Amino acid sequence: MPVYSSKETAFSYKIKGGRFDFSKEKIRLHPRPQKDELLSSWLIRIAYAHFCDPTTFFHLHFPEYKNKFWYQDVDRINDPELFEKLSWKTGFDKETIWNLSLKSYAGYLAEEIYSNTRTVLIQPLNSRGRVYTRPGYRYCPLCLREDKKPYLRKKWRLSFSTACIKHKCFLMDRCPKCGSILTIFRRFYDTNFPHCYRCGFELKKAKPEFIDENSYGLQAIEKMYDILDSGIFKFNTGYMYSFHYFLIVKQFVKIAYFWPLTLDHEIMAKTIELYENKPKRNFLEMIPIKQQYLLFSGIVKLLDNFPDSLIMYCIENKLTMTHLIREMQDIPFEYQKIVDKFDKRIYTPHIQEIRNASSYLKKQGRKPSIASVARLVGTRLDIGPARNRDRRRKEILELLGS
Repeated sequence: MPVYSSKETAFSYKIKGGRFDFSKEKIRLHPRPQKDELLSSWLIRIAYAHFCDPTTFFHLHFPEYKNKFWYQDVDRINDPELFEKLSWKTGFDKETIWNLSLKSYAGYLAEEIYSNTRTVLIQPLNSRGRVYTRPGYRYCPLCLREDKKPYLRKKWRLSFSTACIKHKCFLMDRCPKCGSILTIFRRFYDTNFPHCYRCGFELKKAKPEFIDENSYGLQAIEKMYDILDSGIFKFNTGYMYSFHYFLIVKQFVKIAYFWPLTLDHEIMAKTIELYENKPKRNFLEMIPIKQQYLLFSGIVKLLDNFPDSLIMYCIENKLTMTHLIREMQDIPFEYQKIVDKFDKRIYTPHIQEIRNASSYLKKQGRKPSIASVARLVGTRLDIGPARNRDRRRKEILELLGS
């Protein structure tokens, strides 16, 4: 990598004695986005192509984002003007650039991909100062070694991307040398991208941990990728949108994490401790990567025979409707059918329903009674809190006698 003199550096910033306005100029070097490349990865490669620090480069070209561009989740930015400007500066169409963003998963992974809040099955970053505090970036060192120009994949940001199905090894989310969480926009001198910002370790040199090729977890990841790409989950009696499928997956991963899941099908369960004697994590994204691997393996296996195996799991673990819909804002129609089977609430008929049933029986020439009205409305009449049953029964008798 060339080293510039102070005069050459000054010339790149100043023309005719004034500061050059890069925001109104096109970007001269713009590497082509690679297959499934992540937006932040592509932007960093553009900066490095100009022998410039990513933070400095984008402060110059996008001054409106100064001191905040890289301190957010760049891959979830929702700013049409940014994509418009990137398209003009680089010459690539907006659709190509948009497809590098995690926002392009809207309607596939989730109905909406939010910029500032947690989104289903996307690993969060969270920044403090100039570093990320959550392991949102993952990588396969063998994929990076094979790349002519190493880059980070978009699918590696997903919670269920816990292993590389091509090389059959676990993905990594930290520097293997110093243990630091990846902050990819920070540079360690002239180290090749991607690398650890703290110690400069090149991630492609990390030693991978291989997975038994017969592990169902690898098949599970591949199935979820197929469902994500197609937008449809097909099962025996029908189909549902892929983002509904992932809602169910996330709900049962959380359930399985707190109600131990038996993994008789999973070879890797013998080598990975799934339920450690430690406080449970509050968020799915905070569960260690190997435990996530086992949890997703188990849940995808349950959904293979949807909905029968899922219903059996609920029965065996004595799950209630509360467990099944806790924290769910949207409930898919096919999932609601399962939830209804575990609804233990008993319907209490309204007084007007009892009055109408009584009138109907009288028109039929039959004498209304608690038993006959109950058969007509399909449930008991004198149900409710024990302290109110006698009073309610008395009210019903008075009503029927009128």
